[in-house]
Amino acid sequence: MNSNPHSKYSRRAGFTLVELLVVIVILGLLAAVVVPNYDKFFGMGRATKVKVDLNNLDQAINTFKYSNNMRLPENLERLVTPDSTGSSYLKDAESVPRDPWDHEYGYTVNPNGTYELICYGADGAPGGDGDNEDITLASIKNKKK
Repeated sequence: MNSNPHSKYSRRAGFTLVELLVVIVILGLLAAVVVPNYDKFFGMGRATKVKVDLNNLDQAINTFKYSNNMRLPENLERLVTPDSTGSSYLKDAESVPRDPWDHEYGYTVNPNGTYELICYGADGAPGGDGDNEDITLASIKNKKK
């Protein structure tokens, strides 16, 4: 064996402090770029789920309405309750869907025979902006025009 201290094999294997700092800086830069974009796309996914759920509930309510002499369901649970034929109005659902923040969707029957569907956002309370902004069926339909 060569006992020369200057031999290339005598150097201890591992990373230097500079190499570790460079890796940490690179990871920090990647995190600074990826995390804001991840939040943006995750937020878009939540909004898309709300739109899909409200449209599905709207279709189920209208199906119920036309099958029951233009009478609206008293609540959203009625859409998943099997009718006389054994099927429910909200297809492939065992329960009423919940919003992405695990709150119930709002459903109100108006005296004039119309109804409103609403998602109250992350805080589950009326009003707000950003993640707490209310999304209504009417606002979704207005954006499609």
